[in-house]
Amino acid sequence: MNVIVRNILLITITVSCLFSGCKGENDVEENGEQQPEVETLELSTSFLSFGKGAESQSFSITSNAQWTADSDADWLIPGVLSGNGNSDVTVSVLENSGEGVRQGAITVTSAGGITETVTVSQGGSDPYIMLEIGLSHVEISSISFSNAAASHNISIASNSRWIVSKPSAAAWLSVTPERGDGNGSITVSVNDNNTNDIRSSAVTITTESGITKPIQVRQVGTAPAIIIDRAAATASPNGEDITVSVTASRAWTPHIPQGAEWITVKSKSETQAVFAVAQNTSEQVRSTNIVFKLDENNIQESFSLTQQTWHNITHEAGMLQNVKKPFATGNHFVVISGSPRYFEALHWTTNAQALANGNIDIVDGGSHLLFWTWDALGPAITNGKLYQTVTLEAGSYKFDVVSDGNPNLGAEPNLAPAYVVAATGAELPDIANIQSALVSQRILPTQFTEGARLSIEFTLTATTQVHLGFVVTVSGRQQIYFNEVQLWELR
Repeated sequence: MNVIVRNILLITITVSCLFSGCKGENDVEENGEQQPEVETLELSTSFLSFGKGAESQSFSITSNAQWTADSDADWLIPGVLSGNGNSDVTVSVLENSGEGVRQGAITVTSAGGITETVTVSQGGSDPYIMLEIGLSHVEISSISFSNAAASHNISIASNSRWIVSKPSAAAWLSVTPERGDGNGSITVSVNDNNTNDIRSSAVTITTESGITKPIQVRQVGTAPAIIIDRAAATASPNGEDITVSVTASRAWTPHIPQGAEWITVKSKSETQAVFAVAQNTSEQVRSTNIVFKLDENNIQESFSLTQQTWHNITHEAGMLQNVKKPFATGNHFVVISGSPRYFEALHWTTNAQALANGNIDIVDGGSHLLFWTWDALGPAITNGKLYQTVTLEAGSYKFDVVSDGNPNLGAEPNLAPAYVVAATGAELPDIANIQSALVSQRILPTQFTEGARLSIEFTLTATTQVHLGFVVTVSGRQQIYFNEVQLWELR
């Protein structure tokens, strides 16, 4: 009897699903129809600031999807590399032994391709001071207020003592505290402005070493007016969100001109507009003017937005050679099964460890650039180095590497260390000293799949000789293939 009842129930449920539909776990109903749940991904912050020492902070991920977290710098370490749904991520930085402030980024990517980035800044031994307001996490040079009395809190990141000053004539403006040491905050307050006019003054923060950070403070009056916190901004060629804070006495609207489809309004509130700037895939700088206008009249402010571009300099004189499959071979080769198969790479510098197995595989006419070992056929490679050397003027650069196959480097915790590196000095550093490089990025097999592109970016303050290439340690049956390398200059 129980079997009969169970079968009747199963038939009833099946028929019900056929006629009414059975919802999936992540489905929602819209207009009576079953719809997949929209994937979401949000981060609790877009910026973290650290002192020069090794320390940790965290941010939160709010999502209904699977995601991965990737760092673009070896000194910047996310506590987890992947997850599903909501999570807290601990971010650790190594000590900054350099003099200047350094920056990196952690990019969180959902399974459906949504990306959000946390920019990380770490001070060095040189004196520095940075100012941020609220949760914007953008260094500021001005703040604005409506006509009503109000306050703004400004965060200060510094490794020095500092003092705050303002003109004594600006009695409507006050700042507390008037001094501090290292990281801290100040509160800027204004009284009611019952006049028709916009009023302004300056607050200046000065470190004991003489670094000054002025903040322009403006407050609208009772007459129609609109103020934006900055007149211009420059966006990365990779695309990013640009936030403009707005103080207005009436409702307002941002107007993006026709032809600037690379910019969209991502969000808007009474006090700010966030613009999504798409990736610039051309090699041309592009710019436009966005007008912030009161809805009731023609009172407006203009905001100039420029987006930089990466210009391909790979093939310019004195730059890289032999950069794409099929790679040209040199004279040295390794014999496998009675025939030459692995060759040295023409125009590339290598060391004895990497050259022992050859750096180009000509099997099937492929001519891949690679590092490899295979038991007795190819000995283990420790700190194998393969690179080209170029002289670059002051500026910002990007070195791209394209995968030519899924790398076999093992898995954590025994993942073989393989790095894309830009470095100065006599040659590329060993893996143990990889942090001495200008920049390096570890190759992770889960991300460096066939056709994937890995990029490292660096900035030079003077004309410098730079080595660009790979440092790899592999053993057993491990290999990694490369299809192409490119060098780009930021313009």
